Amino acid sequence: MKGRISIWFFDIMHYHATRLNSFKRLAEEHGYKVFIYSLMEGAPDRPAASYHNINKAGGQVSCYSLGEKSPELPNIGFQNSFSTNIEVLGSSRVPLNSLQTVAKLWSVLNRDNPEVVVIPGYRSWPCFAALGWCKLKSRLPILMSESHKRDFPRVWWKESLKRVIVKRFDAALVGGTPQFHYARELGLPPQRIFTGYDVVDNRFWQEKADTIRKQGINRRQAGLPERFFLTACRFISKKNISGLLQAYSHYRALAGAKAWDLVICGSGELEPKIRTEINTSGLERFVHLPGYKKAEEMTVFYGSASAFILPSSHAEQWGLVVNEAMASGLPVLVSEICGCVNDLVQNGVNGFTFDPFDVEGLALLMLKMSSGQVDLEAMGAASRRIIAAWTPETFARSLLQAVEAARMKR
Repeated sequence: MKGRISIWFFDIMHYHATRLNSFKRLAEEHGYKVFIYSLMEGAPDRPAASYHNINKAGGQVSCYSLGEKSPELPNIGFQNSFSTNIEVLGSSRVPLNSLQTVAKLWSVLNRDNPEVVVIPGYRSWPCFAALGWCKLKSRLPILMSESHKRDFPRVWWKESLKRVIVKRFDAALVGGTPQFHYARELGLPPQRIFTGYDVVDNRFWQEKADTIRKQGINRRQAGLPERFFLTACRFISKKNISGLLQAYSHYRALAGAKAWDLVICGSGELEPKIRTEINTSGLERFVHLPGYKKAEEMTVFYGSASAFILPSSHAEQWGLVVNEAMASGLPVLVSEICGCVNDLVQNGVNGFTFDPFDVEGLALLMLKMSSGQVDLEAMGAASRRIIAAWTPETFARSLLQAVEAARMKR
């Protein structure tokens, strides 16, 4: 056996599952033994009673859930099978940033005694604890990060402290180009920084969307308009839904009777405010709020939409819904603040980027998309070509490269 690798996340969602599945398979092919942990029973923003382990049964995922099944995960048989259980270390009754959580994490690290520990960040007690364990035991810590320079306001003294911490990692797996440059700025050498952290199961989204388009759906029964822009996000401040509604109102004034509708999937604390804004603007006939949708339910929306918009105004480190939309074959309009734009959006090729505070600019791009000024089918095909380089296998290869780079540093 080549070595032992422990990798953990705070909570494991469907996109984590495919990444981990690919990595575990590739690492074991190269002679490593992999341990996987989740620190949470269930994310605090989702209704949950308990968190069950993933088990392999009949070649399918038989249990991956919060309570009976997670609202973030679809039914039995979703995506690939897992060849091992995920050990759940935490409890919904115990805060993540607590001595009890840290003690449990140290306990399993001592038990499994990995040579390499893959750590999802550097801003919480468990992350500090895992990094400290590595330094105490002369093990190799690898950072996973989506952070980039523009996601949050930067303060010089915090950045200085961050450099002290980040330099203690032996390698990093980050989102993409801006995340690479930020990790380098924080002190990691470029030869030990690898990209490809932010990926989804492209095949799943592509096949489901193609099936929807081929078979067709009863749009009236599904409550979907004939042509529409799609957005999927939590209803929180950083998603900038109010800005999107302002742009959409302006777009409708420009497009007139030929304007597409707008469908916003999701839920959250700002939903009452958003509904009020829709009604006040007289958009209730054209803006649809179908609520939160599980992954398999979202495929109907991706397969029926004409284009996708992510209008985030701040703190958007990547934007995985853009991956999903592109894998589904959609043109995309993505705020320039999103961490994915440098790598995933090519202006005029598969969509456009925009200033999230330029309402008129976004309205004009929506008009360009809906008025025949661009080839939507060609843009959707370009989305798939671009996203083909960002797969769970990309994550697996890049993380394994980070592991090997860290081991060579020794």
